Amino acid sequence: FKPTWDSNGVFTADGKCYVLSAHEDGNGGALEILDVSNPSNPVKLGDWKLYGYLDRVWVNGKYAYVAGTFTDYWGDTPGISFWVIDVSDPASPVAVGALPKTGNNAMIGIFYKNGYVYTCDNEFYYCIDVGSPSDPRILWKLKLPDRGQSVFVQGNTAYLANYGAGLTTVDNHSRVIKGRYGNALDN
Repeated sequence: FKPTWDSNGVFTADGKCYVLSAHEDGNGGALEILDVSNPSNPVKLGDWKLYGYLDRVWVNGKYAYVAGTFTDYWGDTPGISFWVIDVSDPASPVAVGALPKTGNNAMIGIFYKNGYVYTCDNEFYYCIDVGSPSDPRILWKLKLPDRGQSVFVQGNTAYLANYGAGLTTVDNHSRVIKGRYGNALDN
């Protein structure tokens, strides 16, 4: 296996590996699906390509949730920052749902839990309801002390790595920042 371009995100499930590849200048990207039942010999099963930069992926069941920056080729639309891809047929993945970019920000970092995707961008931390894959919806968002980079959720607490601001912890139930560590304390 040779990635299409630079690989950014990866997720494994059920003997498959989902690799996000993107060209450095943002002129193309792909979600590549590999059979890794023999880790010594990954075999490409299929891919889903688009114009844009793919950042992170999470797979649950037959859906892949992809965060990044997506525009049409000519830049005529505001772009998409979150996709829901049906990967039930690895040879022919199909986009079934999407969310537009929020301002000039691209969603990065991604975590799936119980029908919700948690993600972040340069300003906010988001909770997205993906119960209806064709119609994902932002349920709420919370202003971050600095640019979000990645997110991990355990119980009702989210742990966010922030560029230039260390770690921020969020109570997902009350939707408030619980604590900060590192440079975040300076804000």
